[in-house]
Amino acid sequence: MEISEISCELLQARVKYLDRRLEIEREKLNEHKARHASMLCNDNCDEEAILMHGHAGFQAEKKASFMLFLVKAVEQVQFIAVEVDYVRRWLTPCPCQKCAYYRSPEGKTSSKDLDKEWDTLTSTDTPSPIATWIDQSWRIA
Repeated sequence: MEISEISCELLQARVKYLDRRLEIEREKLNEHKARHASMLCNDNCDEEAILMHGHAGFQAEKKASFMLFLVKAVEQVQFIAVEVDYVRRWLTPCPCQKCAYYRSPEGKTSSKDLDKEWDTLTSTDTPSPIATWIDQSWRIA
């Protein structure tokens, strides 16, 4: 599978699957710890069996830790994929005629007209309604 074929839905499904597998591994590990504690309290258990059981628990703990690391890595990849998709959608040029004109060489030469319009829109002679409302709300408080 190539990277371009990976979709956000596929990553979400993988994260859900790994989360469920991690829950199962944690449940097994908790049961294993309970059995190990009962083996330690039992005088009839051989020390070799307790040692092997502890080693198996250590291996299960390593497996659960690795799965947790894998889940976090896939979540980060999913986050990055969503961000890349978001940026890609916003960086595609607008197909309308007005935007195409302003991207053309003729539109770039008329950008001075746009600057004049922008200056009139952003002039500070008349305050915006939002600035007036904020100023009034501070006076009330």
